[in-house]
Amino acid sequence: MGTTTSSSTYESTREKPIENVVATLYYFEGRGVADQIRWMFAAGNISFAQKSVTSREMFLKMAERQLPFGQLPIVQIDGLELVQTQAIIRYLARRTNLCGTNARDEVKCDMIVETCSDVLKLALQTPFRRIESAESAEKHINAMKVNWQKFGTRLEAVLAANGGVYMVGNDLTYADILTVHCLTWYVEECGTEIAENMPLLIELQYKIMNLPG
Repeated sequence: MGTTTSSSTYESTREKPIENVVATLYYFEGRGVADQIRWMFAAGNISFAQKSVTSREMFLKMAERQLPFGQLPIVQIDGLELVQTQAIIRYLARRTNLCGTNARDEVKCDMIVETCSDVLKLALQTPFRRIESAESAEKHINAMKVNWQKFGTRLEAVLAANGGVYMVGNDLTYADILTVHCLTWYVEECGTEIAENMPLLIELQYKIMNLPG
């Protein structure tokens, strides 16, 4: 007869939340897609700790027991285990009242945040291009500059069309948080000159960076 694993043994091998914080984030070492989640924690004043997944063995155990789609990040919060970056972000936005005041605002936030997610795809590749060669890294940074001019200009226009203070509505939303996150990452990689013709985004960045948390 085959052996079975008892439920108590199964539970004992699951990764448990860190005590004394509201949320536990599991991700590989480095910024990656989880960086948007970290910014949402900070904006919502949600205390969190990160458990870095540093070995293949740890990842495979989690993939078997806690990752329904076999992917990181995962966040433990409110008795839940949440996966898929954008789903986690939306949960945190709703939890902290940062998704607008009505369904119209919420879908506008979603559209902006999805755009930011698309723009970040190039930034996420930067460490790997640096490992390849200096030439590969330089080409990649130039591609990022072109990408930012395309999308940054459109984000600036959306902000201007909404009055120039917030991306959506009349209050802070997660669209503001993650637009600034995207801008900040690109500026860190490409230099401040990429945003010289985007004064409203720079003003929004200043506002967000000076929020508590």
